[in-house]
Amino acid sequence: MIREIIILSRCVKRLKGNSAALNYEFHFKGVYRGEKIKKIMVLDKLSAGMSIDHEYLLKIKFITISGNILYGELLEYKNLDNVYVDL
Repeated sequence: MIREIIILSRCVKRLKGNSAALNYEFHFKGVYRGEKIKKIMVLDKLSAGMSIDHEYLLKIKFITISGNILYGELLEYKNLDNVYVDL
């Protein structure tokens, strides 16, 4: 069973991974499934090309939690700069 998570967060760092995929670090302070989370690391196999200091709505596949870091794989994303809501 794939656990999908929806996250609203700011990208703080881009790291080169072991393969062609990039890893992104996202700001997060909170709890997931009873475990304290300090940041989120996202593996981007989609070559999304996300930018540092931009906010995103992310849909990720949960991989694991280690050392207060949640690891996941990017499934979909939306740059919040491109989202407009008419209230």
